Amino acid sequence: MIYYCTLEKQDDVYYVEFPDLPNVFTFGNTKDEALKMAAEALNGVLESEITRGIKIPFPSFTSEYPIEVEPSIAFTLMLRKKRGLQTQNEIAKKLNISYQQYQQLENPKKANPTLKTIAKLQKIFNYRFVNF
Repeated sequence: MIYYCTLEKQDDVYYVEFPDLPNVFTFGNTKDEALKMAAEALNGVLESEITRGIKIPFPSFTSEYPIEVEPSIAFTLMLRKKRGLQTQNEIAKKLNISYQQYQQLENPKKANPTLKTIAKLQKIFNYRFVNF
């Protein structure tokens, strides 16, 4: 999953913004430093907002500088999107796991699904989270 950022140079500083995520911004003294800081800011804010249950818009802006989302964060974002209006408990029952185990799958700090679990999720949601 990729979000794109914009860079704007003002004086000797490069300012970074994400059009899809107006609360994510940072800066750097060089272009490379600004892009590195952009990745840290993007992943930090996404992880925090996922953990707090804040709805996150999916990428739609597609120009300028691509910043890749860390795999555990991207996985939890897609899992929440695919779950839609179904409850975590409903999906846990379909997976034949506990509600608490499913909750961990939607937490980027704790998500560590097995290949078997990912394969089950792919069948439940008819979506390829990873290609085997």
